Amino acid sequence: MSIHDPEPVALTPQVRLGRSHKYSSGEGRLSGAISDFHEGLLRWRAWLYLAWMEIMRAKRRAWLGAVWYPLTLGVTVWVVGPLFGMMRGYDLSVYVPYFAVGMAAYQIATSFLTGSGRAFIGGADLITNSALPYSFFLFRFAANQVILSLLYLPVILTPFVILQPDLSPNWLGLMWGIVCFYAVLIALSFSLAVFFTRFRDVIMLLKASTRFMFLVTPIIWFVDDLTVEGGEELSGRNLIRAMFVDANPFYHVIELVRAPALGEPMAEHTAIYVGAMFLVAVIGFFTIFTLFRRRIVYWL
Repeated sequence: MSIHDPEPVALTPQVRLGRSHKYSSGEGRLSGAISDFHEGLLRWRAWLYLAWMEIMRAKRRAWLGAVWYPLTLGVTVWVVGPLFGMMRGYDLSVYVPYFAVGMAAYQIATSFLTGSGRAFIGGADLITNSALPYSFFLFRFAANQVILSLLYLPVILTPFVILQPDLSPNWLGLMWGIVCFYAVLIALSFSLAVFFTRFRDVIMLLKASTRFMFLVTPIIWFVDDLTVEGGEELSGRNLIRAMFVDANPFYHVIELVRAPALGEPMAEHTAIYVGAMFLVAVIGFFTIFTLFRRRIVYWL
């Protein structure tokens, strides 16, 4: 049986897809899900190669190619950052790095979440015409997003190099924060990938909500702008902080990398919030994947 992809990619002899069973008769749901993940991991060369080629194909006829990904973010950082910083009277040497890290982290997070629907839907031809494990397509999507996010690194570093803010990044905390950042996003995107395959309209709803969440998440404004001490007349403002900051999942995910990058301590409630979100995402994914893995092909 031939294998077809919407945009064919020539595989080298070292990167072969191979064949596998999605499930076999008599196989339990849990054991089948574990076997699926194991077989998907064994094909890491194939999904890593395809993830990279997908990025190259997207901009293959553009003069700048993959440079367009960080370029668009860079223009946003250096146009909106100084403009909004001067309007609000912020210190640009502190605000622009703050905005750059927050904007990059938010864009990466939304790309993981809103793009997770492509994991299975984008590989529909391969799924229906091959016996590759379903986890193969999840790993390909995750690798694609991680590689894409690494292209943003020069944009994040530029404000620190040019403006030279008086900051002392917590490098150990930053490395740990990056690991946690990707871990929680991958867990969430894996869960949403199965859900979006069944309910396509929810993808559009999530994309629309991310535009609203950008405005209410501390990215273009500081958290301290809503921090007020005491006074009944200020209780409404404190309520807004509780809604848009303390209960905002995007804020806590962004703080995993932004706080240590700016040399600030990570809040205890952020670590608890993200840890709980990760556990819920992992349990939710394995529950959904175990119960509905065999139905994915019928939802495509």
